[in-house]
Amino acid sequence: MSANGMQQSAETATRNGIQALEMAFSGIVKSRQDVEATKFNLSSGYQGSDGNAFLALAA
Repeated sequence: MSANGMQQSAETATRNGIQALEMAFSGIVKSRQDVEATKFNLSSGYQGSDGNAFLALAA
């Protein structure tokens, strides 16, 4: 394989790696948003000492 072909192959691999990382990051952000939404929904339902304990745990 020529040097140019190897360079092009490395560029493609790098682009694929970047795309995979971006997709992973996007998935992590979505999961975090889901967790925060669930935390909010749960905390709004708890009151009194249960609510205070949950908020302390979730902080």
